[in-house]
Amino acid sequence: MSDAGKDNAGPTLALSWLRLGEASPRAEIGAIFDTILKDGGYIRNSQKVFAHQPGRFVAYTNYGDVVMDPTHSVLDEKEREIVALAVSAFNRCTVCIFSHAAELRRLTGDPVWVEKLALNPHHAELSKRERALVRYALKLTLNPSDIVADDLEALRTAGLGEASILELAHLVAYYNLSNRLMTGLGIRPTDEAYFAHRTKR
Repeated sequence: MSDAGKDNAGPTLALSWLRLGEASPRAEIGAIFDTILKDGGYIRNSQKVFAHQPGRFVAYTNYGDVVMDPTHSVLDEKEREIVALAVSAFNRCTVCIFSHAAELRRLTGDPVWVEKLALNPHHAELSKRERALVRYALKLTLNPSDIVADDLEALRTAGLGEASILELAHLVAYYNLSNRLMTGLGIRPTDEAYFAHRTKR
């Protein structure tokens, strides 16, 4: 299905609630888009919207790359995507749910388990360590002022070291930022993400 998408009446659907045309090409944006196309095969609607403000888009993209890039990470890829999907599901951010559910389907080959995680992170089958990641992520998302030293101790008990805990806090903060950008601007989810990797291996 085309990323542009059409409803039953035929007109092209807007990328967001913003009244913006197509972003003018800029060298730094073109470089980012080239990398995205090479790695993922399509440009997400959010990226097309954010390209209207190149400075902010580059900063946002660079931070996201650091947060999720395995060369900068002590959490593994599945753990990072579990946190991203749990936070996005709790915030009911459709754009980010589509994106991170697709990545977890790719990693696990288990679309049923991913769907359970997206619908209710508390009901998905998780390891002790994964459960601790999700509990901390959801508490920091819902009630950040209620986080206490014992919450970090619970992560240590589950096997996380100090660098992992620091990384986890960055992940939770970044995806709350991302969720609010997508939801606050009414960005339309990308069709390709919804359909990706839905066949159980």
